[in-house]
Amino acid sequence: MFTERGGRFSILHLSFHRQASTLPRAKTGWDMNTCYQVSLTWRGVAGRFRAHTSFWRDTAIFKALFIFFLLALCLPGLNAQLYTGTISGTVTDPSAAAIPTAKLTLLDVDKGFSFTATADSEGRFLFRQVPPGTYNLSVEATNFQSQRQDAIKLDVSQNVSINFTLKIGLATETVEVTASSVHLQTEDAVTGQVVNRKFVNDLPLVDRNFTNLAFLAPGVTESNLGYAKNSNGGINFYSNGGRNSTADVLIDGASATNFEQNSGIQNVPYVPSVDSVEEFKVQQSNFTAEFGFAGGTVVNVVTRSGTNQYHGSLYEFFRNSVMDANEWFANKFGDPIPPLKRNNFGGTFGGPIKKDKTFFFFDYEGLRQRNFSSGTFGVPTECMRGTGPCPFGQSALGNFSEVCTLKGGSFDSAGRCSDPAGQIWDPYTGTFSSNPAGDGSVNPGAVRSNFIPFNDLSSYASPGNPKLNGTQFQPAAGAGNLIDPVAEKMLLLFPVATRQAESFDDLQNNNFSTTGTSGSSNNKWDIKIDHRFSERNLLSVKYSQENDHSSSFNCFKNFADPCTGGPNDPTRHVVAINYTHTFSPTLVMTLTYGWVRGFDFSHGVGGEFSDFDSQYASTGFPAYLNTGFKTLPFIEFGNGYNTSIGSQPFAILREGQDSHHLGGAVNWLRGRHDLKFGGEARMHRINFVQPGWPSGDFEFNRRSTSQISSVGDDSTGGDAIASFLTGVGNPENSGGGCTPCQQGFNNFASTQSFRYAFFGQD
Repeated sequence: MFTERGGRFSILHLSFHRQASTLPRAKTGWDMNTCYQVSLTWRGVAGRFRAHTSFWRDTAIFKALFIFFLLALCLPGLNAQLYTGTISGTVTDPSAAAIPTAKLTLLDVDKGFSFTATADSEGRFLFRQVPPGTYNLSVEATNFQSQRQDAIKLDVSQNVSINFTLKIGLATETVEVTASSVHLQTEDAVTGQVVNRKFVNDLPLVDRNFTNLAFLAPGVTESNLGYAKNSNGGINFYSNGGRNSTADVLIDGASATNFEQNSGIQNVPYVPSVDSVEEFKVQQSNFTAEFGFAGGTVVNVVTRSGTNQYHGSLYEFFRNSVMDANEWFANKFGDPIPPLKRNNFGGTFGGPIKKDKTFFFFDYEGLRQRNFSSGTFGVPTECMRGTGPCPFGQSALGNFSEVCTLKGGSFDSAGRCSDPAGQIWDPYTGTFSSNPAGDGSVNPGAVRSNFIPFNDLSSYASPGNPKLNGTQFQPAAGAGNLIDPVAEKMLLLFPVATRQAESFDDLQNNNFSTTGTSGSSNNKWDIKIDHRFSERNLLSVKYSQENDHSSSFNCFKNFADPCTGGPNDPTRHVVAINYTHTFSPTLVMTLTYGWVRGFDFSHGVGGEFSDFDSQYASTGFPAYLNTGFKTLPFIEFGNGYNTSIGSQPFAILREGQDSHHLGGAVNWLRGRHDLKFGGEARMHRINFVQPGWPSGDFEFNRRSTSQISSVGDDSTGGDAIASFLTGVGNPENSGGGCTPCQQGFNNFASTQSFRYAFFGQD
């Protein structure tokens, strides 16, 4: 807040930033170093001055001096109550002369709190650090009629000006102004949009996320990523052209933001229930001095408090699949509408613990939801699995004769496909050629000499490769020796096709479909206690907690499913404490402490199976690929196959976030000067791990079983699933961008930053 006295004003803001991080391997940030950043801003009627310096220090002397300097500035308090407002004005007689020593009383209509002030020698009065609410303001002076104005609505961070002109008469006579009016905020140039309970109650909110109402503010627009509307705690929006996800969110005066782990943007771990929000203000420009550490926008939230009357509410928002239409592909394949239920319920209750002194407010919101999910893939046919008839050859695991016939080919008496694109070749019979086509049109690569009759791996005996004699890589003699035992077990973990493939495109993309639901539950609650020790001392304490659980759709219905990220169990804890002490009518101090703790834990598919380790061992994968995250290798297929198998990459997440916010401010009215100064300190901490593919990422395509490995199209045959069954990976890339990718991003990163600031204004 800034005020203007005698035609002049000034604002001073000085901030420090210190960051330390510990990052493994590559130094993507500062590694065990410290950065101090100082910025100074001054504004006055003659112009504006800004100085900024950034320098490195890591000495004990500098740290000691810095801490001493900070404490010297901030001992009166540690952070302003950034959501409170002021009510000011003048008291004059009919001739416009000041009425000094007039007594003013400000009454909180809901809580019964009263505040008193005395007009100064020029008839001016000022109530500071007033919580948002509805107030009655009365004034009395000797030899003048008393006057009272009712229903004064004070919004978040609002500075209201109200002037009284008293008539001569007895003090026992009172003039009442009961009609409420719009009070213009002329005390500062702050712009923004206040969203009060009327907006919250009357406007529809599909997600029941109050931050969606921030779009009512001029200049606030959605991110171009439509799905990200509610991401980062609902602040993924643009405000007046500024970068998205840079707004600071204050809940009851304490910052609720932390850094998003990708850095550069901010995140709000906890968003209170819409029924707990009294009002909020989207402040977009010309911040007063106590606001900092925001990228151009502050969302200032005030939660509800109890009053002298008991009030409560109950609600439920209900949705059921009986009111929904079926999904198009589900209709096509005859799948029924899966069960879909959404129950959003809760309630509020608040009132006095002791009237006019102590109040409470409690709210709870629960969500139970089961979302529609579906999947359409290409999976091995029953012929390939050995469980159904084949167009040629025996019904046995490894018969890929359909690769030829679904491409329109047929086999001759020797078992060779009439269409070269449908023929599978023995990868062990290849020899390197620098000019496979003889005319330089094909890059160097392996040229295979043996085709596999009828594409039937189960009846074919590979001669192997003489260069592999004496090694573990030489296939054992006998029919079916090309079939890798681990790949054989993994192939059987694919679900059985739900429809007969009528073309090779069907085989690759949509011979299997499934529908189901993904379940989630959410429980969040807030409790707030307001207590008035005396007219000089006010205390407000708020605690919030959120516990979620969700699980995504398991398409394969087993531990090798690539669709699901497994169970997800995030938790949130929030504390906000505000204390106001009035030393005298001209000197007021406020203190605030805020703490936000968020922990995100996504388990991966292994979290769904208590016996995952034994199931992993049953596949035959080597033990060194089981790195403790309960994952299988992720296996992907190229050349048009819309399928994969194994644990979903980046599904596992463990992230702990802590934010601490300390600060305070002192307001001092001295003569014509309305002084305000104080400071704040913020600490942000993140501990993070998200392994990409902790058991490896392996890719298979047609090149391993084509006639010429360096030909990218299907003109020389080959098939990705047949290559997988042989265990011979892509000769150019084994997956995950490395060769081979046996692990990926199994890193644990920690970062911690400290930010300090102080301000002064007149």
